[in-house]
Amino acid sequence: MSVLGLVMLKVCCSSLERSIAFYEALGFKVAGPAKVGAGWVGPLYGIAGGTPRAQAMSRPDDPKAVSLELIEWTPNAPGAPHPNTIGAGMVGFRSNDLDADCAALQAAGGELISEPVSTPGPADRTIRMANLRDPDGFNIQLVQFVKAAAPA
Repeated sequence: MSVLGLVMLKVCCSSLERSIAFYEALGFKVAGPAKVGAGWVGPLYGIAGGTPRAQAMSRPDDPKAVSLELIEWTPNAPGAPHPNTIGAGMVGFRSNDLDADCAALQAAGGELISEPVSTPGPADRTIRMANLRDPDGFNIQLVQFVKAAAPA
């Protein structure tokens, strides 16, 4: 196998501007100007007659992070599948403050699927997780590793 690693995450959206604001709440920053796809882009995705407008985003605080590319297609296709639909995707982000990040994402148009849950983690850690949907229904999981309290 000659695959070297993960390069980017692409998320289709109905409004590039709205999705940029949402992913900025996750710490991503716009990386260069938005681009309108050339004639080869639709066929690459198997979409006849579709025109994409794309915005690359990055995490300036983490140069090794996978880049994010938001794509707004004209015309738009139906919305995102439910998280348990075969072929559905989800991306997980590490958080240092799960509750504050959930609140920020909800304020930016995200939908909390359920309240955060906790599960025992490795060694002296507890793992807190919450699942959300971005403004177009793409599934996101926030994960916080919390050091367990010392026994009393």
